[in-house]
Amino acid sequence: EMDTVSKDSLRSFLVLKHLAVWCFLDVLSSTQSIYTTLLLLNGAWLIVLLIGDKNSDSKAMRKKLMKKAKQFAKTLNSIPDSLSVVSKEGKILCCNEELLGALGITNTDYNYEDKVLTELQNIQYIESKNLYYEYSSNLYEDVLHFIKKSEEEFAMFGQSKIGEKTYEWKGKKIEWHNELAVLVVATDIGQLLLLEKSLKENEYKSHILRTVSHELRSPTNGILGNCQLLKMTCEKKLNDKCKKWLNSAIISCKHLLVLINDLVDYSQMVAGTLRLSFRPISFDEIANETLSMIDSVIHGKNIELKYVKKTPIPPVVKSEPDRLKQVLMNLLNNSSKFTVSGFIHLVVKEEHGKLKISVKDSGIGIPEEKQTQLFTLFGRVDDYSELNPQGCGLGLYISNKLVQLLGGNGIGVKSVPGKGSCFTFSLPIKSSSDSPLLEEICEKFISDSELSLPQITTKSFPDLRNLTVKKEVLVVDDSSFNRDVLVEQLNYLKIEADTASSGTESISKVSQKDYDLILMDCEMPDLSGWEATSQIRELFLTKRIPKMPDIIACTGFNASDCEQKCLDCGMKGIIVKPVAIEDLKEILERSFNAQF
Repeated sequence: EMDTVSKDSLRSFLVLKHLAVWCFLDVLSSTQSIYTTLLLLNGAWLIVLLIGDKNSDSKAMRKKLMKKAKQFAKTLNSIPDSLSVVSKEGKILCCNEELLGALGITNTDYNYEDKVLTELQNIQYIESKNLYYEYSSNLYEDVLHFIKKSEEEFAMFGQSKIGEKTYEWKGKKIEWHNELAVLVVATDIGQLLLLEKSLKENEYKSHILRTVSHELRSPTNGILGNCQLLKMTCEKKLNDKCKKWLNSAIISCKHLLVLINDLVDYSQMVAGTLRLSFRPISFDEIANETLSMIDSVIHGKNIELKYVKKTPIPPVVKSEPDRLKQVLMNLLNNSSKFTVSGFIHLVVKEEHGKLKISVKDSGIGIPEEKQTQLFTLFGRVDDYSELNPQGCGLGLYISNKLVQLLGGNGIGVKSVPGKGSCFTFSLPIKSSSDSPLLEEICEKFISDSELSLPQITTKSFPDLRNLTVKKEVLVVDDSSFNRDVLVEQLNYLKIEADTASSGTESISKVSQKDYDLILMDCEMPDLSGWEATSQIRELFLTKRIPKMPDIIACTGFNASDCEQKCLDCGMKGIIVKPVAIEDLKEILERSFNAQF
């Protein structure tokens, strides 16, 4: 059969064959070359027609080539973008079915190319690359105008709405039958716009949540700090009713702080900025610390609080201690809310190379049909009005996400109404046998299967005036009550402190006096704490001050939000408001290189 075909026809057929193979390989390997491929497909279609006309004596060959041409046309029309080729004279040379469908035109209409051209020229662009450009009646010239101004291969020249869809229009100069033309491509960007809108809304919500939570920390710091000072200094002088009111105020502030932290965590999760810092830890220590806090919450209730180890576990594992403690605290706190009497057990065992952790209680239980609500955003089971549990429904949602970030598969729940609940999650055991903390932690390792809670003792703080050399401390904060609380806390620890109400004032005071420690607020109106720290560091590097003080960020932001920024400017650490006096004591010990 091939013997009857002329050499020219054979040559054309081979070119077409290689072209077809190249086109499909190109489509598979590079999405960026799709428009070039489409042009070649159109060129291949024309070659098919030319070959068919020239070699009318080869019906079999024409049949095969026409079949290929139909395949090419099918491929062209399967492209989701709307395509058209416009000549220099402003005529439609080619278009696909997607464009015809978008414009409400069929290729069976009389002079459908003219209708397509008319519709394209009448498009009202809702967004243009050049607001001052007046579109002409020649689509070719309009597209060429934007192509000349663009450095990209495909020049975007506008967006428009056709029906319910939003399209982005791009153009590229091409050669069509040895004449200049433009390829016009319209892409439906409706889903992309919705995604962008959603992302912007999430960013905005995250920004609002971070800002609100930051601003809430300052008054919370003032209330909680003063209440704690009042309790430590005047508790013996208060009657039982006043003590009850004071404890209620402290518990309420701590609950408010939990809500603030939940808002911060949620905003970080939405923004994708939540970071974890894994390090060697003792799970026993984490468990006992958490249970100690819960012990004070359930004080006075007839509840057995116990740490149960079903199997021995590694003395040291690698995890994120603060987030692990947050998950345990949330689960245990929930159990304490819904358990009037009975037991709350924290159970741990090693199973299949993982640490399986469960919180079991004898509480009121959760109906099976409502258990799926627990881990949803703002999910709450509101059938317990008599218990009046507080919370906004973020705790379990965040805890479930944190477990996944820690390497687990989330939190599972089994519950029977009237009998209790069991929340369980598993974490991979990442042992750290070469940790320098191993020997110290191993000494604290207890092999008994059941551990009783450690006794909670009241710490007495030493008189820091016994230091051989007086230490100078500067408190910098634009909020007067934040300054007052920190100064009073320092005074309680027998440390005197100076104050500055702005970053600028702090630089002035450092220039006049040598300070050993500065507690620096980060967000201040005139000069931020980060900028002030950088300028103080510059004073030291240029030898305008004799020594560089330890500067600790004292901020309402979550530590992970600004940790790197604090370290980059020269700060030595971060303490988050509201400032607990125990944390302040630890900062003083580290900075003054003394053990108290």
